[in-house]
Amino acid sequence: WFCYPCPSGANCTLRHVGRRLAEDLGGGRGMNETDDEYSEVLATIDLDLGYWRAGENTDQLVECSDRGFAGSGKRRCKGGAEFGTGFGDGYCYDEFKGPECQLCSATNHSDHYYLVDGDRCNICRELGAAVGQVAAIVVSICAFFGLLAWVYTMQSW
Repeated sequence: WFCYPCPSGANCTLRHVGRRLAEDLGGGRGMNETDDEYSEVLATIDLDLGYWRAGENTDQLVECSDRGFAGSGKRRCKGGAEFGTGFGDGYCYDEFKGPECQLCSATNHSDHYYLVDGDRCNICRELGAAVGQVAAIVVSICAFFGLLAWVYTMQSW
């Protein structure tokens, strides 16, 4: 057994792991049971609020970035001991997922979301709505310059 210091950003309280078999000591002595042991394994490390990690068997903890908005990392990353089913999603609050919980987790798979202000998710606009807005802006600009040209030609009389 190798013991390492608890990573910064984690709570490594010892948990009872029960009895285990000792290593074969050689010389024909077989495996013997040892006393009860207490241990912390990587998979059960309890991460502090605002921390995330990519795998349940890594000691590399990442402090969730605020992305320029004070405290937003702690509002995305809940920490805890549950790795989750995805890429560290268990360390994220429900509306977030992915590395450092920087991706929005859509409840409706047909909708797409993007991160705003470091800790909010907004729904992406439909493609048709975005194209319609761009077209309206282009038509408005053309109409403005057309009107400006018409006014200019009227003044030359």
